[in-house]
Amino acid sequence: MITRRRLLLSSLASTVATVLPRAATASTGAKRFFFVWNDGGWDPLCLFAPLFDSQTIEFESGVDTMTFSDLTLVDHASRPLTRAFFEAHAFQASVVNGISVPSVSHDICALLAMTGGTGGDRPDWPTRIANLDATTWALPSVVVSGPSYTAELGAISSRVGMNGQLQGLLDGTSLTVGDGLAAHPLGAGARARVDDLVARAAAREAATGDPLSIDLADSLSRATTLEATADSVDLGGFTDFPSQLSVGVQALAAGIARCVTVSSGSYKLYWDSHASNDAIQTPNFELLFGGLAGLVALLETTAAPEGGVLSDSTVVVVLSEMGRTPQYNESDGRDHWPFTSALLFGAGIPGGQAVSGYDDGLHGVGYDPTSGQVIDDLDPLTPEHLGATLLALAGADPEESLPGIAPIAALLP
Repeated sequence: MITRRRLLLSSLASTVATVLPRAATASTGAKRFFFVWNDGGWDPLCLFAPLFDSQTIEFESGVDTMTFSDLTLVDHASRPLTRAFFEAHAFQASVVNGISVPSVSHDICALLAMTGGTGGDRPDWPTRIANLDATTWALPSVVVSGPSYTAELGAISSRVGMNGQLQGLLDGTSLTVGDGLAAHPLGAGARARVDDLVARAAAREAATGDPLSIDLADSLSRATTLEATADSVDLGGFTDFPSQLSVGVQALAAGIARCVTVSSGSYKLYWDSHASNDAIQTPNFELLFGGLAGLVALLETTAAPEGGVLSDSTVVVVLSEMGRTPQYNESDGRDHWPFTSALLFGAGIPGGQAVSGYDDGLHGVGYDPTSGQVIDDLDPLTPEHLGATLLALAGADPEESLPGIAPIAALLP
């Protein structure tokens, strides 16, 4: 039955069908992507960059190393949850070091990290990936929290809303306030007119090739899919970082999204440590990796729509827009630094390795993404190399949207 709620859901879903060209149906082997954003600039010297032999880098006292195969990390007694995460999952994880983000502005570096450019005219990595098979998903890219840069692909990305707005649309509660007709289905005459519209559009498409009927049918199908998730997911029930991660997992498990973005910083977990660096970074890393351990557990125990569990098909991408300076300032803080690290783990990611690196001054080294060799005459890795890698993992040819940018071979299966 066509109800006002379903028509509103159809309107939400139809943007994907009407704005975008049709795509082939995704295979059951298509990877999902879960992005975890860390706003403010984390400190690679607390974890990713154990450059203890450098004469120009200052470390906090009490640091040590932890090593898993070809991955050596900074360890500290004050970060047991961080250590525990890698003890359990390092062999599924790769760290990418020395990524160049040539700015010290949060906004510019965030654009660079998520899109590979600074002009605001490029879609971010979740949007690009979700666009590969957008018509397969009711809400191709779901943003629980964190940055979203969609450029011309705004139809791809849907924000959950910090006050549960999307969930209110799914379960109908947003339609019950001040609207006496909200709970009532349309009459038989209106329903007949909608059915007639679909039938006439289908006939026109068959006769002329006009895709309107396909778009309309897709929109109504998406609305039905979204409506059916109301009893099985709660896309508005989050109060902290772990519950945001749970919302993202629910969106993937319900089969309505391919990409999810969550920010660790939505609940005052902010990484910008210009003063008291270690006192800010340590609890942030602990909260982050405690949450990531929970995310892994959810992915490993939550059924995927096609069978198996979500961990079989989900790549987790953990990143921050910038790093911190190699030396402390007069307030025991570290200021903005235009080189950073990223962490990838999950389905198909070769684990137990650090890719590329830093020199003794905490600058990214020259690195050939194809051969995996450190070569002084080359430039460091950039966010574009990371984006090309994610597109390749998603089954796309990165050359089509990032010409001349090679994916990082060491991160590919």
